Amino acid sequence: MPEYTFRMMGLPPKQGTKKIAIPGKATCGDAKKLVRRQYKISDRLVIQLVFKGHPIRDREGFSKFLD
Repeated sequence: MPEYTFRMMGLPPKQGTKKIAIPGKATCGDAKKLVRRQYKISDRLVIQLVFKGHPIRDREGFSKFLD
């Protein structure tokens, strides 16, 4: 399973940067669930994944942006 680097805005780089393994067939919604678990983010908070300045929709394939 490939690992991707995520950066949570608002935290110092050492705390806010993590490598997270995401399955190849995962949607962005699936990736968000894994990111929530790693960063211990409540389900009550809204999070947005951004790639190269563009927000990614939940139903889009995660690997689509990285190919």
